[in-house]
Amino acid sequence: MRFLIVTPMFAPAFVYGGPPRSSLGLAKGLQACGHSVAVITSNGNGSVNLSDVVPDQWTTYEGVSVIYLRRVGNGSYHWAPGLGAELMRCVAGYDIAILRATWTYFNWRSASLLHKVRKPYLQYALGTFDSWALKHHHGRKRLYWLIAERWVYKRATGIIALSESEVLQIRGMRLDRPIGIIPNGVDFDELDQETPPIGAIYPELDGRRFILYMGRLHQKKGIERLMEAFAAVQARHSDAVLVIAGAGEGSYETALSALVERYGLNKRVVMTGFVSGIRRVALLRSAYVHVLPSLSEGLPMSALEAMACGTPVIVTPQCYLPEVQAEGAGLVVENDPVTLAQAMIQLLDAPDLRSHMAERAYRLARQHYSWRSAAEKVASFAARVMGAQVSPQEE
Repeated sequence: MRFLIVTPMFAPAFVYGGPPRSSLGLAKGLQACGHSVAVITSNGNGSVNLSDVVPDQWTTYEGVSVIYLRRVGNGSYHWAPGLGAELMRCVAGYDIAILRATWTYFNWRSASLLHKVRKPYLQYALGTFDSWALKHHHGRKRLYWLIAERWVYKRATGIIALSESEVLQIRGMRLDRPIGIIPNGVDFDELDQETPPIGAIYPELDGRRFILYMGRLHQKKGIERLMEAFAAVQARHSDAVLVIAGAGEGSYETALSALVERYGLNKRVVMTGFVSGIRRVALLRSAYVHVLPSLSEGLPMSALEAMACGTPVIVTPQCYLPEVQAEGAGLVVENDPVTLAQAMIQLLDAPDLRSHMAERAYRLARQHYSWRSAAEKVASFAARVMGAQVSPQEE
C-alpha cells in the first residue's frame, strides 16, 4: 500500500517533543512492513525554522522520502502556502493519506483537497479531545472546531485513537467514523545503541540516583508540581537529583528556573536543555525512575521509551497508560505534589522494588510497543476502512 503522511512537524523538529518522533517512527515502521511512504511537512521547529533542510524540495530523512514546505511566520498554525499545490502534484500516486495534526493549516487544507479529489484519509486524534487540551484556549478551539476542524474529522475515512480512553473522547465529540485503536511505538534500534557512562556525559550525575523528566517544557506537563514534590523528596533522600531534560518557550524556562531558586534546589536540579542522540538515550537508560506528571497526553513517547530502556515510570492517569500499574512497570498516581512525592519516595526507599519494576517495564515495552506492530495495525485498519468504502458524512 502507498501511504502519504501529512504533518506540520516532522523529524528533526524535535523541539515539539513526541509528535515528530512518532511520525518518523510510523513512517519507518510502514516501510519496514513493505509499504511505500512519503511525508509532506513544514520546516517549522518551534519559534524558528529548521536550518539544516532545504525547503520546498524532496529529500530523505533516515530513509524516508520527505518534503519540508516553507512555513510563513513562526506560529503554531503552521501556514505553508505551498501545501495545496504540492499535495495536488503527488496525491494521485498514493492510496491513502494519514493526517497527524489538529488545529493547524495542514489539517484543514489537506482534508479539504483530499475530500475534493475523493482520496481517503485517516485522521490521528493524538490527544486532541483530552479534557485539559480542550479547555486550553477553549474559546478559540470551540470556534475553530465549528468552522473547520469538525469538518475534517467527520469526513475522515477512519480515525486512529492511541488508547481505549481516547475512543471515548472521540465518541464524546459526536464523531461516528470508524476508529482504530493503535498505540505509538518505540524505536528499539535507537534505544539499543551503545552510549558512554552517564558520568562521562554529565559529570554531576556520576554515581547519583536521579529522577528524570524528559519532554517538552510546557505547562500541561505538570513540571511545576514535580519540582514542588521533589522539594519534599529531598527531606528524606538528600542524595537524589532531579534532571529536567527538554526545552520550551524562554519565558516558561525562566519560570522553572525561578522555582528551582524558590525551593532551594540549585544543587539538586539539573536542567540539561534540549537533548538528542546518545545523550538522550543515556539519560533514559541511567535514570532511577522517569516521572511524567502530565495534565494532558495522547500516549507519551518518553514514558514508552524509558520503559524500553528498563527504567520504571511514574505517570498520571492523564498519560493513559493503565498497563503501567497493571503490569507492575511503575506507578500511576494523581498529579498533586504530595502524591507525586510519596511515589518517588516509595521507589527511592525500595531499590529491590525499583529493580522488579524495571524488569517489568522493559518486558512491557518490548512486547507491546514496536513501531512495526503499530504500522501493521495502521495498514490493516486502512485496508479495512477502504474496503468498506465508507462514505464521509455530509453536513
